[in-house]
Amino acid sequence: SSGINAEYGDSSAEQVELREITARARILICTHITAQSAVLIETLHACGAKIRVCSCNIHSTQNEVAAALAETGTSMYGWKNMTEKDFWWCIDQCVAGEFDKNENDKTDSSDPSTNWANDDPGRWW
Repeated sequence: SSGINAEYGDSSAEQVELREITARARILICTHITAQSAVLIETLHACGAKIRVCSCNIHSTQNEVAAALAETGTSMYGWKNMTEKDFWWCIDQCVAGEFDKNENDKTDSSDPSTNWANDDPGRWW
């Protein structure tokens, strides 16, 4: 057998364990808001992860995708052709939102969110 199930297992117990881990996850995502990224976001959401998403590019956001994600309960910040001021406001809202600041919080390595976090480390601790 090949593929992800062969590497990580496809037993019911392993799938339950993966879902339990994902259900405890709180994930911040700063990415291009496209149909492709929505698949990942919706998958994580369906597995129980709490997700906050902001756009990493003022020109690439697909507004219909952002709206659909917001309708499913994902905290979504960003829209196509927003101003630079709005862009940083969206990152602020995404990062400063409902999550507790603890070891289970995750942030991706996208430049805007990393720059935001590194600009004022006191925001995190």
